[in-house]
Amino acid sequence: MRKNNGLRKSFKKIVAWKYLDVTVLIAGLGAYVAQAMATINSWSIWFDEAFSAYLIRFDFAQIAHYTAADVHPPLYYWALKAWSLLFGTSEIALRSLSVLFAVIAIIFCFLLVRRLFGRKAAYITVLLLAVSPMLIRYGQEARMYAMAAAIAMAATYTMVIALQSKKKLPWIIYGILIAAGMWTHYFVAMVWLAHWLWRALTVWRRKNSIIGYLKKLFTKEWAGAYALAIILYIPWMSSMFHQLFDIQSGWFWISPVGADTLTNYLTTTIFFQQHDQLSPWLSLLFLIVVIALVALAVIAYHRTRGKQRTAYMLIASLAIVPVLLVFIASLPPLRSSFIERYLMPSVVSFSMFAAIIIAIGTAKLKSWAQGAIIVLVAGSMGIGVVHAQTIGNFNKSANVSIDTRQVVAHIEEKSDGSEPIISRTPWIFYEAVFYESAAHKVFYFGDAVAGAGSGSLDMLRGADSHKITDLKQFAEMYPTVWYFGEPGDLDIAVPFNGWTVKQSFRVDDPITGKKRYQAVQYDTRTMTE
Repeated sequence: MRKNNGLRKSFKKIVAWKYLDVTVLIAGLGAYVAQAMATINSWSIWFDEAFSAYLIRFDFAQIAHYTAADVHPPLYYWALKAWSLLFGTSEIALRSLSVLFAVIAIIFCFLLVRRLFGRKAAYITVLLLAVSPMLIRYGQEARMYAMAAAIAMAATYTMVIALQSKKKLPWIIYGILIAAGMWTHYFVAMVWLAHWLWRALTVWRRKNSIIGYLKKLFTKEWAGAYALAIILYIPWMSSMFHQLFDIQSGWFWISPVGADTLTNYLTTTIFFQQHDQLSPWLSLLFLIVVIALVALAVIAYHRTRGKQRTAYMLIASLAIVPVLLVFIASLPPLRSSFIERYLMPSVVSFSMFAAIIIAIGTAKLKSWAQGAIIVLVAGSMGIGVVHAQTIGNFNKSANVSIDTRQVVAHIEEKSDGSEPIISRTPWIFYEAVFYESAAHKVFYFGDAVAGAGSGSLDMLRGADSHKITDLKQFAEMYPTVWYFGEPGDLDIAVPFNGWTVKQSFRVDDPITGKKRYQAVQYDTRTMTE
C-alpha cells in the first residue's frame, strides 16, 4: 500500500509539473501574441512587405521565377501565398503568418531549454522571448525572419533529440529542416555552421587521432542528415548561386560594418535602438545589463559539467557564432551583409542564452536577488518593446518612416470621384498599390522598369494592368489624376507638359518631422504634345 501511495504521489507531482509547464508556456505565448497583435495594423506596409504582397499575386511557379531574380529563396513566399488563400491579403492577414512562426519559435525554445536545463531556465526563456523587441517587431512583418527563427529552433531541438536517441526519424526531420531553412533565408546557414562548430568542439578529445576524430564527427546519421538536406536543396542551388554571385555582385544596399556594428546589434536586441540613440540613462542601464550578463555567463559556465556544459556551449554557439560569422564576412574588401533582422535565429537564441545564464548563475543567490536580475533584463527588453511599438516601420537605414497608407487615404478624402494615382517611382508603387481601390487604382510608368532585368522590379517588366505605356492615351481616359512621391520629386516643376495643378498636400514624417511625401492633383485635359 505504501508503495502504491508513493507511486500515486509521484504521478500527481509529475502531472502538476506538466500542468505548470503548459500554463507558463501558454501565458508567455499569450503575452507575446497580445503585444504583437496590438499594433500589427498600426503602420503602413513598407517596401519589403509590399514586395511580398505583390509577389503572391502570382502562382507558385511564377513566385519561384520572380524571387530567383531577387535576393531571397521562395519558401516563405510560397507559405505566404498558401496563407493568403485561406485568410486573405489584408495587412493583418499577411503579417499574422509571422506571428504564428514567432509562436512556433518560442515553443521550440521552451522545449529545448526545458529538456537541457530544466523548468526554471525554460520559464525565464519564455518571459524574455515574450518581451523581445526584435521578435515582436519582426513577428509583425510580412517577411521571412520569424519563419527562419522557427525553423532554426525546431531544427536545433530535433538535432538534440536525434543525438540523444538511436532512432532514424529525428535525423530525417533534422535534414528536412536544414533544407527548409536554406529555402527560407540564406543566413540560416549560419545556424547550421554553429551546429557544426559546436559538434566539432564536443566530439574533440586530445587523445583521438585525426581519423578517429573524423569518424566521430562524420557519423553515418550526421552525414546522412546533411546529405538529405543537400538533395532537397539541389533544385534551388543554381538560383542561389545566381543570386549570390550575379545579382548581389552588381548592387546591394546594406551599410558597411564598423567598430560600432556589434554594439548596435546588442543595443537593438535589447532596446531596439542604435547605441548612439540611447539616452544617458539607457546607456548606463545597457552597461549594467551587459556587465551582469557577462558575469553570470562566466559563473554559469564554471558551474556546468558534462552534458550540461555541452548544452551550454550549444546555446552560446547559436547566440554568438552566426553574428560573428556574418560580421567577419562583411569586413572589407567583402561586401557587407550585416543587418540585425537577418540574424533573427541568433536574436531568439540571445534570450535563451540570457535565461540560462540567469537561471544557473543566480542559483546560489537569494530569491529577491534572482528576481531583481530577471526584472533588470526583462524590464530593459520591455523598454525596447515600447520603443519598437512607437517607431513602427521606421527605416533606420534610410532614416525615414513609411506612410503610403496615409497618402492614399488622404487622396481618397480629397477626391471627388474616380481618380487614378500615379506613383513617382516603381518602389513607391509597390507600397501604394496595396491600398488601391476601384475608384483609385495605382499606376507606374513603364519606362521606369523597362531595363529591369533582375531584382525586385523584374515582375513589373512584363505585361501589367498597372503600367502606363502611353501617357497621352492615359490622360485622355482620366481627366483628373493624382501624382505622388517624395517632396524632392515633385516640388521643382510640373512633371508633364500642360498639366495644371488643382490641389496638393504633403505628409510629414512622424518621427523626424521632415517632409516625407507630397501628392499633387492634376487636370490632364490641357496636356500638349
